[in-house]
Amino acid sequence: MTDFVSTRCIRCGTPASGQYCANCTEQKRAEEAERAERVAKAIVDRPAPQSTTSSLCPACGMWTPNDARFCGYCRYEFSTGAAASDVKPATGQRFIAGLIDGILLIVVFTVMALALSRPEQSENGQIVRVGLSNEEYLLYLGVVYLYYVIFELLTSASLGKLVMGLKVVKVNGQPYDLGAILVRNIIRFIDSIPLGLYLVGLVSIAVTEKKQRLGDLVVGTTVIKSR
Repeated sequence: MTDFVSTRCIRCGTPASGQYCANCTEQKRAEEAERAERVAKAIVDRPAPQSTTSSLCPACGMWTPNDARFCGYCRYEFSTGAAASDVKPATGQRFIAGLIDGILLIVVFTVMALALSRPEQSENGQIVRVGLSNEEYLLYLGVVYLYYVIFELLTSASLGKLVMGLKVVKVNGQPYDLGAILVRNIIRFIDSIPLGLYLVGLVSIAVTEKKQRLGDLVVGTTVIKSR
């Protein structure tokens, strides 16, 4: 009499010639292939290790050598976009730069007044006043706004700041972008109260640690010496 030894699959219990039946063997191979794929994907997706010779670009987040002037991915300029939190803001030079801008804008106002306004005359024909109407004065304010926006968009500084070697930077090191430029210079009209004398702005600069006017405080900027 011959005895037959019957083995069963250790996973499903069906008769098999080995540890696993044919179905369970294929399923096990598929699971192992899926596991290997997950491990490979996790290795590819894991973040780059920290390095003492490279750092993250504050604009795009890619790793860049510490001695690089520009990010190799987004061309962010580190030399001009460095954080200003540890840089001493300019004060005296900023005041002189403001005077230069003010003189320039007074010249613009005078030219517009002579070109657009209609002088009022007294009964004997003498000119008694030359000025701008409300609509013309709003046009002048628009010119003032565009002057600061365009110069800061192109150079991060007004003409007066360029002459004095100053520039506007974000305190956290991020780029001084168009949105910040627009908001900062809208608030300039509040800082310039009263009558363009910048009394509000000067008080804010005097009492803040990083010498910021209201526009700087809102968008997180300050004025420093150009590097």
